[in-house]
Amino acid sequence: MKMRPRTLCAYPRCSNPTLGNFCPEHSGKKPEPIKADFGRKRQHSRARGYTRLYERLRLIRLQRNPICQHPGCERPAESVDHIVPLGLGGANSLENLQSLCWAHHDAKTARDRAEIARHKAQTGKHPPAQIESPRKTIEDQRKTPI
Repeated sequence: MKMRPRTLCAYPRCSNPTLGNFCPEHSGKKPEPIKADFGRKRQHSRARGYTRLYERLRLIRLQRNPICQHPGCERPAESVDHIVPLGLGGANSLENLQSLCWAHHDAKTARDRAEIARHKAQTGKHPPAQIESPRKTIEDQRKTPI
């Protein structure tokens, strides 16, 4: 008689080998639901500095620049991003907003978060809101000859 090969327990985060669906430790137990937020709760957009003024400026920026402002990109802009993030002292103004496609928005957000994390690792605290971002604005990048 052929034996069924052992598989891993179907209980979440259990790697015990078993002949059935569940190992003896988890047979008959109902799995607990896994929380997707991992204990973090994101603040409401208003609490993070996105006011009604920002919403109006966002619509104006998308109307003026419907194409991604990243150099060389010609995709439609789907997002408006702060050139200098609010957390690094940026303001809700047209001069500090740029229209980006989702790919470039995600890449820039990752760079901004890495910059904040680097500062936290070096100093042990969040960067002060008064520091200037070392990156050039999109307009400065376009003016600079290659």
